[in-house]
Amino acid sequence: MKKTKSTFDKWLEDEEIRKAYEEEKPYFQLSELLHELMIEKGVSVRKLAKESGLSANTIQKIRSGEATNVRFQNVFGLLKVLGYRLVAEKEERRIVFTS
Repeated sequence: MKKTKSTFDKWLEDEEIRKAYEEEKPYFQLSELLHELMIEKGVSVRKLAKESGLSANTIQKIRSGEATNVRFQNVFGLLKVLGYRLVAEKEERRIVFTS
């Protein structure tokens, strides 16, 4: 049976759309991760704002994917409040960011 291409796969065949997607992909991934972790921990935007020291508006922009200039300290702080660490890896090297 022949596999049908998804609409998403068809869109990515267009070079301009694929390029735009690749540029925005990290922000989309961050928004998806934040959304998933907030559900996992049962935390609202307001509660996360209070615990992280960020505004609810900033968190909502990150969560919706609207924020494309997200500061390292904001991501670090949000992950810390949600019980996660930020890690950078390359081949055999691993750096765990801690406060």
